[in-house]
Amino acid sequence: MVLRNLVFMIPVPPSLLRMRNIVVESERSCLNCGDAQSDSKSIMASPNKLAQFLCFRRRKGYCHNNGEADSDSDMLWEEYSAFKIFSKAELVRATNNFCNDNKIGVGSTGSVYRGVLDDGQQVAIKWINVTRVGFEESSDEIKTLRLVKHKNLVQMLGFHARRSERALVYEYMNNSSQYYHLHTTRSSTLMSWNERLKVALDVAMAIQYLHEYAGPRIVHRDLKSSNALPNEKWTAKVADFGLSRLLPEDEA
Repeated sequence: MVLRNLVFMIPVPPSLLRMRNIVVESERSCLNCGDAQSDSKSIMASPNKLAQFLCFRRRKGYCHNNGEADSDSDMLWEEYSAFKIFSKAELVRATNNFCNDNKIGVGSTGSVYRGVLDDGQQVAIKWINVTRVGFEESSDEIKTLRLVKHKNLVQMLGFHARRSERALVYEYMNNSSQYYHLHTTRSSTLMSWNERLKVALDVAMAIQYLHEYAGPRIVHRDLKSSNALPNEKWTAKVADFGLSRLLPEDEA
């Protein structure tokens, strides 16, 4: 077990080590009903407004729409135009109504399904549990992933946010996770120490990008083997930014 975990124990610069204890608490205050109705166009003026708006929608306590098309889908947020906004109907079709046969993972904030979009693209869809933690982490992930792009980070393609429903849509990584290959299967390409070292280097490059080159810089805060996902070419990408925090620009 110790040897298996050594793959992630690689030297990192002291400046990166100092960052591990930095926690930046994001503001999550809710908008009131009057503000949301009278000034809907300004709700998304800044990243913090995303959390405010989603918090407002959560407090309203709406019910699921049972897969019907979203005729009055959430406002198209200009600040998040890098992401596609999916309807519930699109996600239902992609996952065959969230069939258990398509479920590929279960976490503390929701379940992950393999899906195929109408254009044939394979995706991973995380359907978020209707809880305060689940909603806050999903809004944090949307805020974070709009700011980053790197070959060793799992790409977020879009999201669904309507009433009491929340889902995140990612590129599909068809080789499970590093954890699966280390602890579950008995035969794997990643059983080779050379391949494990490659995964470690892929992860290190992703973290270096987040700490040094992203703007603003980002602390992941949940780095583990289950969040290192190899693609079809066995290139590892870091996933799950629900606990991540943005560093202030003036932070040394």
